[in-house]
Amino acid sequence: MDIVLAIDQSGSMSKGKHPTDPTALRIAGAKSFLEFVAARASPSVLNRFGVVNFGTDAPQNYALPLTPIPSLEDPNVMQVRNQLIPLDLGNTSFIMAFRLAMQVLREGGSFGESRNRSIVVFTDGEPDDSRKLTLPQYFAELKEFIEQEVKPNKVDIFIIGIDAAGRRWSLSLPY
Repeated sequence: MDIVLAIDQSGSMSKGKHPTDPTALRIAGAKSFLEFVAARASPSVLNRFGVVNFGTDAPQNYALPLTPIPSLEDPNVMQVRNQLIPLDLGNTSFIMAFRLAMQVLREGGSFGESRNRSIVVFTDGEPDDSRKLTLPQYFAELKEFIEQEVKPNKVDIFIIGIDAAGRRWSLSLPY
């Protein structure tokens, strides 16, 4: 498997009056998922993990390319874990996160091989960027990208919704 963990690092996750993830559950969940898969790895079936941290943008300097994880004891597990830390990257641009996640898969050679591919997104589901689109506009843009780029490359998407405040996820859930 090739798995890109896309971690929402927007301000709504950890700041403000009602943060959606004040205890960094997105980080603990991503680490647990990494360790779960790594514990079931074998040298004959090599899993690889990449990381995309995103907010207003999905900066390359907070991303990690596909990294082989042959076992839980492998030093690469720590390399991936070290990219899984709480950050404050501004607002929330899902499209930037998905573009970079697909780039990580592409640059890792995933599309040239017969592999299962996934993007696992940890988010409160609240899109927000400088364009100030409506929810239908944000999700229409994302749907178009998924139809044109993600589905043809046989990449599965999993969304892990985190919203301790109970105010944001319910607005995006229909999309």
